[in-house]
Amino acid sequence: MPGGEDRSVPHIVKLCIQYIRDNGGLDTVGIFRVGGSKRRIKALRDECDLTSSIQWTNHSEATIHDVAALLKEFLRDLPAAITTRELYQPLLQTCKAGSDEGELKALKHVLCLLPRANRDTLAFLLSFLHDIHLQSTSTYKDAGNKMDADNLATIFGPTLIKPPSVKHTTSTGDIEVEKHEFLEDYNLILHVTKRLILHHRHLFSAESRTLSDVLQIIQQTNPEAVDAIIDQRYSSHISKKSRTLQTVQENPNSPRRIELSCRQSIKEAREKFFREITSVTSQEKQPATAAERKASTSEKEVGVYVRKSKRGRTNHS
Repeated sequence: MPGGEDRSVPHIVKLCIQYIRDNGGLDTVGIFRVGGSKRRIKALRDECDLTSSIQWTNHSEATIHDVAALLKEFLRDLPAAITTRELYQPLLQTCKAGSDEGELKALKHVLCLLPRANRDTLAFLLSFLHDIHLQSTSTYKDAGNKMDADNLATIFGPTLIKPPSVKHTTSTGDIEVEKHEFLEDYNLILHVTKRLILHHRHLFSAESRTLSDVLQIIQQTNPEAVDAIIDQRYSSHISKKSRTLQTVQENPNSPRRIELSCRQSIKEAREKFFREITSVTSQEKQPATAAERKASTSEKEVGVYVRKSKRGRTNHS
């Protein structure tokens, strides 16, 4: 699978995609556009919630469209988009590179910053959507499924790249939540999603050296984003250390003690993270070829995207 192993992909995503593949879904006209039965979709979801799996023999009436709708619902109902709120603006800023080559370079760099599970799941899903796109036009056998990359981007774009919610307090003290400039960003979301579908193999083949370059740029322009990325990548390590402290220390319920432990864990994770990328970069360092010197100019491009996105967040806060 491009971009990583599928072991961190949610089981329901793998189940639905495999069912669609095995039952002729790639050739089904209107796949993901035609709705399913609410009753059958609920039955599928209830079983998955209860057992973390689905026995398809228990759902003989289920159709391809039911399973496709279940997959869409799962992705839509995630607490945060697969691409994360931190990378929302950087992803959209890649559209301003000025050329197809520049956009793909910048997009490839931004995707390096996704947490491992998010990156694996996105790569797994995009590979599947690309296969659907390839079956969208007519062949000698049939008329195609009619779901090309444009149509798929319209359906999945607002789910995969969700605008972050903006919270504010009204005069009565109530909390209201607004979607950040969704209408203004809508076309950019579709554009980026279409590129993800069409170029997923190239975009998820980034070298570790690329990750190092991007993190160093973001560290200079937006260190808070680097902290969030490291926190996501090492969240299990931090949680484990906090649980250990609660078990072993004399006063396990002390909020101050737990806070200090979490801070220390994040510090250790940060140091470990930069040791890893420094080590990988030094091992990969070779005399620069003309192509590599040309590719290195994309570092400046990403720096511009990150600075622009930071200013954009400041202006709308």
